[in-house]
Amino acid sequence: MSHHLSARRKFLRFLAASPLAAQALAQNPTGPYAPTYIAPTAPKDALDVMDFEALARKALPPAHWGYMATGVDDDLTLQMNREAFHHYQLRARRLVDVATIDLKTEVLGVPWDMPIYISAVGSQRAFHPQGEVATARAAKAKKTMQMLSTTTSIAVEEVAKALGTPPWYQLYMPPS
Repeated sequence: MSHHLSARRKFLRFLAASPLAAQALAQNPTGPYAPTYIAPTAPKDALDVMDFEALARKALPPAHWGYMATGVDDDLTLQMNREAFHHYQLRARRLVDVATIDLKTEVLGVPWDMPIYISAVGSQRAFHPQGEVATARAAKAKKTMQMLSTTTSIAVEEVAKALGTPPWYQLYMPPS
């Protein structure tokens, strides 16, 4: 990423947290203050989780990208989830004491250090030789929860050992 684009991203990040810009954008979402998307060229440049999508698309072979980026059947659930997330926004508040930030939460009686988890993705050995165990190590290092897919390529017990706690499990019950 050129120095010019890097500085521009920093400036846009600053503006995005500005209550004045947020108010102007809310009043005219397609007007002169509407954000212009600049795809990141490295993970460190990502401003939100969706920025990783462009990076993954460039890094993965087409068949792997298709597996990761699509949903089942007609992608209707995927489309509905993306649309639903447009109804939620974070509002940055400047000049607020952030000396003691606590992102801990509880999900179904299980305490989490932060409200983010690694969602179920099956057959991870197609992406990495250690599959879900490598993901478990990353989750443990970042103190986050991992959910395993029904189509996990590694035994649940091995993943639990690498994660240091039982992972959550996405179970698709067979019809019989």
